[in-house]
Amino acid sequence: TALQIIFDSPTNQGTSAGNTIVPNFKCSTIFNFKSIKESQCVWSTNTEVLVRFGALSMYPQVGDAINLRSGVIQAFCSLPQIQQCGFYNYTSTMNVTISAPTNPIKPFSMLSSVSSGSICADLSLDPTGSQGAGNRPWKSVLWNVSVSNLALTTRGNKIARFLNKYYPDTTRIAFVPRNLLNSSVSYEISLTVTNFLFQSSIRTVSIFIQPALFSVVPSVRIYGST
Repeated sequence: TALQIIFDSPTNQGTSAGNTIVPNFKCSTIFNFKSIKESQCVWSTNTEVLVRFGALSMYPQVGDAINLRSGVIQAFCSLPQIQQCGFYNYTSTMNVTISAPTNPIKPFSMLSSVSSGSICADLSLDPTGSQGAGNRPWKSVLWNVSVSNLALTTRGNKIARFLNKYYPDTTRIAFVPRNLLNSSVSYEISLTVTNFLFQSSIRTVSIFIQPALFSVVPSVRIYGST
């Protein structure tokens, strides 16, 4: 994961005129932002800095602020005018807001289940194939349930509340207790995932719950590459 910081004009890259420019540097010498101690900065050009992070639990987020320290950065000075470089003003402190990239990571919501379930068994929902979180926790995971029988809408809302309370991520298979289900009813269950760049994806499955008089048929799912 990297954060790109771009200056609107060429800079001295934080180095006095005539001195050797060191591409890699401690981010805290020029900037201040969340989790800066666990980050490493590198000048890719005299207008662009790339910030790289390790395995952090608290990355800077879109909308967070980056502070530019005063008295460090000057305008770029070429060799013919090097004797005049000392008269260039340093930038004053300023704040900018982190924005999403032009082509952000797109998430992919994956939700699989049986097309026909039994009222005698809990209903399993598998969201573990969802991708695109960017090696971070999802910004949000939202379950929604609609029911074919409008008289049971409240029941569908109860299932949605259960899923949102006990399955707020996509790391494990969700199980809806059979006592929350009604027989001879079709459920549409949707999963919406949103990543840290505020990009979302939704996936919906339709499931019909068979009444108890039908024999219970075990379900088997084989996982493999796609």
